[in-house]
Amino acid sequence: MWIMALLATSAGVGAAESLPVPIKRQAVKSTSLASMGYNEPARALELEFRTGAIYRYEAVPPIVFEEMLKAASKGRYFSEKVRGKFRFQQLREPKR
Repeated sequence: MWIMALLATSAGVGAAESLPVPIKRQAVKSTSLASMGYNEPARALELEFRTGAIYRYEAVPPIVFEEMLKAASKGRYFSEKVRGKFRFQQLREPKR
């Protein structure tokens, strides 16, 4: 947590702004994802993978979350529309 505040401060953002907002995730039917959630005011998408890893993506438009929830293949949607397109932080490492 202190690293996020340090990085945010060095980037010109106040430490309080860098604190993560709580996001309630919902279980999803997917071979690669276990759950996903979205915080609209923060525009933050949080994904929990079947590996146990959790990632939070920033500045994600609400439509991306809505479409991903409806996608027949959430893993494919993630690969095509999210991965590599938004800044992210890893909140939890994969289980070993």
